[in-house]
Amino acid sequence: MKCPNCGFEGGIGEFSFMYETTIYVVEKQTLSEERERPILVICPRCGEGFFLESPYSKVRFSGKPCK
Repeated sequence: MKCPNCGFEGGIGEFSFMYETTIYVVEKQTLSEERERPILVICPRCGEGFFLESPYSKVRFSGKPCK
């Protein structure tokens, strides 16, 4: 895997991974965002994050409460 920010190349185990999610609160009910967000990869050398796929995808919001 190669960091697009600093050029560091390393094995997948050398990088950290972060998953982001958003929770909406509407009228005291929790609603989840239905957009699928890609995993953010964090470079061990520069500490910058990057996506392996585009983070911009269509947002699907059903308005259904979370369980």
